[in-house]
Amino acid sequence: MNVFRVDFDRFILLLLPTFLRKPRIFAFLRAAIAPLHALHADFSRKRDNTLFLLKYDTSKRNVELALRKRFNDGGIYIDNAVKNEGLYLDFYLDAYLQEPGYNTVIKTAYLDLYLDFYLDEQQMTDDFTIYVPELTYLTSAQAIYEFASYFVLPGFKYSVQRY
Repeated sequence: MNVFRVDFDRFILLLLPTFLRKPRIFAFLRAAIAPLHALHADFSRKRDNTLFLLKYDTSKRNVELALRKRFNDGGIYIDNAVKNEGLYLDFYLDAYLQEPGYNTVIKTAYLDLYLDFYLDEQQMTDDFTIYVPELTYLTSAQAIYEFASYFVLPGFKYSVQRY
C-alpha cells in the first residue's frame, strides 16, 4: 500500500529551503530523523508479518501452506493422526444414565477403569501430525512449534515429526 511508503531523503529535502540544501545540513537532518526511520522500518516489518498471518485461518490446509511459505520448504505437510480405537467414555456414561436406578457396584468397579483409560496420556492421540524435513527441523524447530501453536485452535493436540 502506498500510504505507508515514505521516502525519508525526499522528506528532508522538502523540510529544507533551497538555499540550505547543503550536504552537511542534509547529513545532520538525516541523522536527526534516524530514530523515525527505524520506527517506520519496525512498523513496516510488523505490518507485513501481521498481513501474512491474516491471510491464513486455522484450517489444516491453510496451516500447511503457511508453514511451507514461512519456512520456505515445500516438504512440510500435515496428516491426520490415526485415532486410537478404544473405549469411549460418553457411550458408557449414557448406558449408565439410561438405566433407572443403575447399579452403583458396576459404576464403581468399571467407571474408574474407563476414566483411567480415557485420561491416560499414552492412550490419547494427536489430532494431527506435522511432518517436517530433517534439515528444516534442525535449523528451526522452536520456530515451527511457535508458528504452529499460533494457528492451532485450543483443545487440539498436535505433534511435529521429522522425516
